[in-house]
Amino acid sequence: MSSMQYLKSSSNIYVAKNFIIWLMITAATLLVIIGFFETIETLRRVMRTEASFGVIIELSLLILPQRFIELLPFIVFLASLLSLWRLNQQQEITALRSLGISGGQLGLGLFVTSILVGTCSLAVLNPIAAVFNTRHVTLESRVLKRNHQSLTISNTGFWLKEIEGNTKTILHADSFSLNDRTFKNVTFYEFDTNDQFQNRIDSTEATLLEGRWLLKNTYTWRKDTVVSQKKELYRSTHLTFEKIKQSSIQPNQLPFWRIPTFIRQQIKNGMSALTYEVYWHRLWAEIALLGVMAILAVGFCLENTRRRGASHMIGAALITGFIIHFFNNIIHAYGVGDLLAPILAAWIPPLVTGLLGIGYLMHAEESS
Repeated sequence: MSSMQYLKSSSNIYVAKNFIIWLMITAATLLVIIGFFETIETLRRVMRTEASFGVIIELSLLILPQRFIELLPFIVFLASLLSLWRLNQQQEITALRSLGISGGQLGLGLFVTSILVGTCSLAVLNPIAAVFNTRHVTLESRVLKRNHQSLTISNTGFWLKEIEGNTKTILHADSFSLNDRTFKNVTFYEFDTNDQFQNRIDSTEATLLEGRWLLKNTYTWRKDTVVSQKKELYRSTHLTFEKIKQSSIQPNQLPFWRIPTFIRQQIKNGMSALTYEVYWHRLWAEIALLGVMAILAVGFCLENTRRRGASHMIGAALITGFIIHFFNNIIHAYGVGDLLAPILAAWIPPLVTGLLGIGYLMHAEESS
């Protein structure tokens, strides 16, 4: 039986069906465990506030889609391991091998199924997680009553919101110079806690100094009336350049189709887009990572577990899975730290895991 024939066969459909069932069981189990610990952690962070239990649960639930995406390679690996181990215990792997189905064909079938799972995750779960992550950040800031900033970059320029005590300030600038930290054609809009307009300051140039803005050629407006006009004006702020960079929307708050446009806007306006580039490449690389994790699981389960010992096989596989998960995070950190090119930081983990999985699968098939 050729590989293409196997992919269309009832045998592959049967193995894929078992894999999907175990994938749902594994995902549900881990999400319950993660949700429990997220609730405890959220409770610890908000225990000194007046947040209700419902808000705590909401905060914990909002972060679950992102946690699921982060752990999906490990979930696929564990689900592949459990489904194949169960089939092996029932001698069904042996029956499939007796029909002429090789370990490579088993791996190919699960590889394709895992790729489809990853594609569905990107197309469906990624946009949902982006919305939930944005809601989580907003709700958490409100519950913890933080003085916070949020930066948005669009075709109309920079939009920066700063909340300090009872004052909310929205800053708009046409452009930004990264070298001298200067904003061009800036407008400050000030509102009170009830979102009632207080005043507006127009400036041709605003430079962020330590603890204050230096504004040049300013007009101060209050309810459509010019209050004053000055060549230079200092305005106090708690903002720093590092806070502005950190306040930019996080990559996981953007659905995947918006990331390329956002990267172009960042570069156009003089901001670093490295984090977004790494994240963009990683979204696609992790689809491949799901497939090679399934191939690795086939290698562990190819031999009869009654001869090898199930505990030995599962223990070694879990340790390997954790090592790959941490290796993936370390390489990602190198990419974000500009020690590796974004495309290398994204694709090294699936490449290394794929070589490891194929090599181990070939070794296991020769040994069985």
